[in-house]
Amino acid sequence: PPCPFFGSCGGCSLQHLDYDGQLRFKEKGVENALLRLGRRGEVRVRGTLGMEDPWRYRCKVRFHVVREGGWLALGLYAPGSHAPGYLTGKGPCLILDGRLNALARALGDLLRERAAFLAGLAAVTLRVAPGTGEAMVVLEGEGAGGHLQELARELAGVMPVASVVWLRATGEEEVLHGEGAITARLGHLVFRLSATSFFQVNPAQTLVLYRKVAEYAALSGRERVVDAYCGVGTIALYLAG
Repeated sequence: PPCPFFGSCGGCSLQHLDYDGQLRFKEKGVENALLRLGRRGEVRVRGTLGMEDPWRYRCKVRFHVVREGGWLALGLYAPGSHAPGYLTGKGPCLILDGRLNALARALGDLLRERAAFLAGLAAVTLRVAPGTGEAMVVLEGEGAGGHLQELARELAGVMPVASVVWLRATGEEEVLHGEGAITARLGHLVFRLSATSFFQVNPAQTLVLYRKVAEYAALSGRERVVDAYCGVGTIALYLAG
């Protein structure tokens, strides 16, 4: 695996396969699900459509806040564990957009000595909006609002961040910097993404996927389309034309 943290980090699980092997693995996973769970007697699954460059594509990540020797750090758990398997200060994640790695490093530096003030901070979600590059930071958990406000202000001073939002354990949101949403572009469509919005995490493949949906649906304009569990509605809006 290219990543030195693979195996100890639970962030991804297929890097021991080359990319063609990963695509075949996913194809067989769909086939097995249809045969076992769907109980289909005979199944033909088409090959998985891969990326030209399957690295540095992911536009969203959720890091856990880890306490190490009185310091705070950002990281991902080890597989099947709540122990840290990867810490952002050790090196970049190879599947993250480079801007998210830079944002994680900057935020990690600011968190390092704040353990006494941010004891209730549990996780941090970082997102960069496709098409615009606007960045959002979501601080999750309980904490001292004044210290979180100071953290947001300092982060915005060292990195271009469009939005910093505090998401309390109760589900309430408080905007600490900028607006409560960022703008993403997908083809001719524009979306506003809030702290809890679902949006595809692989922008390079999203349009590939939606074009294939449109091809298979073969819509004439007379149909009524239902987009169930739609997140911000990207597929329905893409098909609406």
